Amino acid sequence: MNCKNKLFGHNFIRTGFDYCVCSQCGIDQRFLNKPKLKTEEIKESKIRNERQLVLKDFLDKLNRDRERSGFKPYTPAYLGMKLAHLTLEDMYFFLSECRHAKNFSKYFHWALKVEK
Repeated sequence: MNCKNKLFGHNFIRTGFDYCVCSQCGIDQRFLNKPKLKTEEIKESKIRNERQLVLKDFLDKLNRDRERSGFKPYTPAYLGMKLAHLTLEDMYFFLSECRHAKNFSKYFHWALKVEK
C-alpha cells in the first residue's frame, strides 16, 4: 500500500510501524520530517567582555525567581543601569554575597537599596 505522502519524489510505503519507508531508496520518512532550525533561532552570543558575563549570571538567577513569582523578567539594559556604579571586582564580590545568601533575589534588592 502506497503512502499519500510523496515528498521530494520519494514513494513511501507504509510499514507495520507508525512510519513509512521509501520503496526506492529505503529512506525513513521520520528523517525527512524533522523540524529544521531557522536562522533566527541560531544566535551568536552577544557577550563581548567579562562584565557582561557577570551581568548574565545576575540576570539568570534574578529572572528565574521573577518568572516563578509571576513578574516580567529584567532586561540586560535595566540590570546594567542598576549595577553601573559597581566595578568588575565589586560585581564579583556582590555576586558571591548574593549566592551565599538564603534568597538571592531578596538579598540583591536589599543590598542595592539606597539609604537616605
